[in-house]
Amino acid sequence: PADSRFDSYAFSLNNTGYIGSRSKPQAWNYNTGNDEWAQKANSPFTSGEYFYLDCTNTGSYGYVFYNYDYCLYQYYPAFDHWEKLAKIDNSPGTMCGPKIFAIGEKIYLVNIWNSNYTDHYNIWVYEK
Repeated sequence: PADSRFDSYAFSLNNTGYIGSRSKPQAWNYNTGNDEWAQKANSPFTSGEYFYLDCTNTGSYGYVFYNYDYCLYQYYPAFDHWEKLAKIDNSPGTMCGPKIFAIGEKIYLVNIWNSNYTDHYNIWVYEK
């Protein structure tokens, strides 16, 4: 729907796909019913350096973890709005390539190595 980008995230909610990136804060959704793209509220993920994004959904909301500020963000599709939910208490350099996933309404963040690529096992759980 727009020019090129990198460091992307994507999730689906209610038969609609959402995509955005850190390189350009534009966010878009794709409606499968009418085969159309629509621009949504800009995402809060911007940085001039490479930082990792990962995402999941609970069926009602989209979630993105941004490794630049160690924060979990929630997307509210009904209001086309992003909210910062929680900041992970993390020492610099101890998190590298974390993954998030949802089980029910809980969001899990798993990290298995640090910036030296040595084993460093952590798991955090967010529950609203």
